[in-house]
Amino acid sequence: MSRYTRGTSWDGRRWRPRRARTGLDRLPPLVVALLTLIATPIAFVLRLVAEMLARALSCALGVVVAVFVLGATVALLELFVTHA
Repeated sequence: MSRYTRGTSWDGRRWRPRRARTGLDRLPPLVVALLTLIATPIAFVLRLVAEMLARALSCALGVVVAVFVLGATVALLELFVTHA
């Protein structure tokens, strides 16, 4: 096969691009449908859990920053009061 026809197939009239084969192409359609029905809810739940964890992490990070800023403010005020 020449380098110009690599990745193509002859359909009787012309060269057409060959479709990339995936692992699901080899499975029967019923198995593909069952895998889809099983994988879709699992992916949905994983996305929900990931979103909840991201929001919790964001909230925790905001609390940490707020406590740091509050502590720095109190320390600066105490410094100004004691050295004034």
